[in-house]
Amino acid sequence: MNVEIKKLFFTDPIQESTICARCGYCNGVCCTYRELGWESTSPRGWLAMLREFSRNGSTSERLPDDFVQRLYNCTLCGKCAQVCPAHIDLRRIWLALRQEAVEKGQGPDFVGRMSEVVARERNVFDMPNEERAEWVEFMADAPDDRYQKERADVLYYVGCVSSFSAAAQGIPKALAKVLELADVDFSILGGEEWCCGFPLIAAGQRKEADVLIAHNIEGIKELGAKTVVFNCPSCFHAWKHEYHLEGVELLHETQFLARLIAEGKLKLGDVHARVTYHDPCDLGRNSGVYEEPRQVLRSIPGLEFVELLHNRSEAPCCGGGGDFEMLDPTMTQRIATHLIDEAHRAKAERLIVACPQCKRTSVNGAEALESSLKIVDIAEVVLEAAREAEASRKGHGDPALPLAP
Repeated sequence: MNVEIKKLFFTDPIQESTICARCGYCNGVCCTYRELGWESTSPRGWLAMLREFSRNGSTSERLPDDFVQRLYNCTLCGKCAQVCPAHIDLRRIWLALRQEAVEKGQGPDFVGRMSEVVARERNVFDMPNEERAEWVEFMADAPDDRYQKERADVLYYVGCVSSFSAAAQGIPKALAKVLELADVDFSILGGEEWCCGFPLIAAGQRKEADVLIAHNIEGIKELGAKTVVFNCPSCFHAWKHEYHLEGVELLHETQFLARLIAEGKLKLGDVHARVTYHDPCDLGRNSGVYEEPRQVLRSIPGLEFVELLHNRSEAPCCGGGGDFEMLDPTMTQRIATHLIDEAHRAKAERLIVACPQCKRTSVNGAEALESSLKIVDIAEVVLEAAREAEASRKGHGDPALPLAP
């Protein structure tokens, strides 16, 4: 059925689920089904249960509790929807049903706990939000204003994971320095930056997310920025689809870096390494950004870039999306090991990521396999190349930026 025609006929998730052809293509690409192997944990199984519930009217007041648990046993990676021959938007169905479950008071325990934490601290890490820019304090050469200005052309929206996770804090350090080297007039919001709302939306708490969205919109208005740059694909995706801003350009770091390089604002020196690149789910499949990361990597002299066996729209999920890590961190690590295995098959020395959550989960996956593979964000390797260029220009061997932990 034509996608546009389907949208005219099916206006709610239960109606849309009725056109499932039971082919099982979705099962073949589902990362959680691959680990568990139960039909009830597969997309096809969920749709079959949903059809059965709707036929007997059991979804009118409550969703069956075991089905609610299945709804959250998913990373929202979007691979199932991509391969569906009936063009069923399974990701949209899962999000709608999670919201319905929460409205009926049936959300899992972690959803309520997360909501309380975000309402209190404005981030998902339960950390004092005034410490959101603490990563700047660990930069030896940060400017006196600590990247916080009253007005700026560009807002660098850092996000919760990069702000508070030790495994990811090298990302904002690197990107801020790259923006500084390229003479970009940018600012961060520091403690006035709140969670983008994506974790709440993914959990089914859209109304709670609206509070965060309204605050962040006010922040960009006060700053006067016309461009917002994100290192987190989920933040980028949330702003693109939930913020409804006019006259403001929203760019992921890979898009902005590709632009700066193309405009000659960043000079890059040699980085001799064999690398591969992982397409994050919310950047690739769910936002359609594939070429810019590759443009950036191919712009770095000396870098040998090889593709993963599964890349672009077929890229594997790292296991950390859709709030799944909050539900089952052990399973997240198991899923991440498959990505590490793919990088090994590519004979890569470094796995380049473009997502702080992908970096966290990949580091954990590499540790589980006792792998020496280095996990590096694309901003970190760009800064390494920029410092090599700077050292070459000065004619001495200034050390490049060490890889962040």
